[in-house]
Amino acid sequence: MNVVLVLAADTMLARVICRALHRRGFEVLVAAAAEWPICAYSRYVRRTFVHADPTRDEDGFIDDLRRICEENRVSVLLPVLGEAAVIARHRHRLGSDVRLLLGAADTLAIFADKYHTYGVAREAGVLVPEYRAVADLADDPAALAAFPCPCLAKPVWGWGGYGMHECDDAQALAALIADMPEQTRADYFVQRRMAGDVVCVAMLCDAGRVYASDTFRIVTSYPSRHGQSTVRETVRCDAAVESLRGLLEHVRWSGPCQADFIVDPATGAPYLIDINARYWNSLIQSTARGIDFPSLHCMLALGEECADVEPTAAGVTTAWLSRALRGDPALVLRRMFARGGGLAGRGIAACDDWDVHDPLPFFVWPVRNVLRNIMVRLTAWRGNAA
Repeated sequence: MNVVLVLAADTMLARVICRALHRRGFEVLVAAAAEWPICAYSRYVRRTFVHADPTRDEDGFIDDLRRICEENRVSVLLPVLGEAAVIARHRHRLGSDVRLLLGAADTLAIFADKYHTYGVAREAGVLVPEYRAVADLADDPAALAAFPCPCLAKPVWGWGGYGMHECDDAQALAALIADMPEQTRADYFVQRRMAGDVVCVAMLCDAGRVYASDTFRIVTSYPSRHGQSTVRETVRCDAAVESLRGLLEHVRWSGPCQADFIVDPATGAPYLIDINARYWNSLIQSTARGIDFPSLHCMLALGEECADVEPTAAGVTTAWLSRALRGDPALVLRRMFARGGGLAGRGIAACDDWDVHDPLPFFVWPVRNVLRNIMVRLTAWRGNAA
């Protein structure tokens, strides 16, 4: 039996990955930077480990991974989130016995930078909304006044909608930039805001060759304007699929990747707005369709012969239930009790934050967070008292 070490074990995304691997017969180990991560309570996990925080101690993190892999005969190391960039920079230190399917460190660095990603996408022939660096606009009043609005000021680094500012007109944009410190300007760019559906395309590649692909639409998100997707549904958008395929072939990407496109309602043309060169939080949307990205990932890393994966279900809706109910409870209830959609005749095929076959993590999650907050406040109080 092949042993897989899954990282980012303190996330629900890692739990979805563990579930998929366990069902395909892999022995699943997990690791995180904190003790008792959420995956430690999952029935799909055999053992849990703690490693150094990769954001603070890269050398210690790599040393811990090498030790864990050697002592437990790990066959495949499966990074999930930002730790992939650290592993890519130090992959030579892990030894040849540990298999990885991971893109080059320089490509990961490009995809982590939203501004540079747009430039590489244009080189690959992929459409992107009009965009400019904030620092350039600050030095060019004419270009600032002429930039198309409404627009979004977005941080070069970061995930999701965190740090975004929406400007309805040139005056609002000018005021926003004028209030920014010089260093902040260097970390932001401006993108024209386009109307249209957000279509997400997910792929798994090896050296630019696509082995699996899924496409879905964001129905609603929380917070509503720039938050994370809470309800998604399967769609077909061949133009977006071909756009991402062309970009990943251009950079010869290896590993999982997910991109967001705005589809122009007038022309049907997809415009790339974001890319995640890693696993994505709505992975359960794909696994509910029968597209088992994690297991195929491990098989490719092991050098096994793999055919292209086709979904086993067509129309599928999934939800991050707790947040979806906070954002639009009426929509969730309509989808949940719809007939003729999803799996087993239900409108919502699966949820990020509930699994009837693995319930313990979902009960532990809120209790543990409350206890952690109490400990943080208690520690601060003791510090102030001292």
